[in-house]
Amino acid sequence: MTFYQPKTRKIIEVLNDLVRIHDDRVSGYGDALKKLINIGTELHDDFDKIISDSISYKRQLLQKINELNGSTRTYLASPFFGKIYRAWMDLKVAFSGNTQKAIIGSCKYNEEIALHAYRAALNVKTDMTEDVRQLIEAQECQLRKVYEKIKQYREARHVVDYRTLYFT
Repeated sequence: MTFYQPKTRKIIEVLNDLVRIHDDRVSGYGDALKKLINIGTELHDDFDKIISDSISYKRQLLQKINELNGSTRTYLASPFFGKIYRAWMDLKVAFSGNTQKAIIGSCKYNEEIALHAYRAALNVKTDMTEDVRQLIEAQECQLRKVYEKIKQYREARHVVDYRTLYFT
């Protein structure tokens, strides 16, 4: 059994929480693609990119955990999740419908929660190494861009729905 300094153990827990969030994002966007039958090419490509980016972010986080001599088995097997992941699970929503509008709305909300989780990770009361902090900040920056793009899709859907209401 390996014992870690409390600081290292806390950082590993935070990184494992972020890995779990990316697993959920991959699963969620995969489900969205399955539900959206008549999805536009651009939205389909964006969802595919979000999935591949999330897989890449997960890989980066797991590599950082290994560098800290942490166990990724904790991430895989533990029924005891960290505070950040528990908050994510409490707040995230399942896709509440099969319409493009409903799914984009759910994606937007889940991206907001992912951003909150990343901010919480950056605010954890422990001395985080600079390379870990930079990794989390870089990923958070990319998640913010995804959120803005999803928000634009959501706003565009409202415009289309509004026009449909008055011109049909």
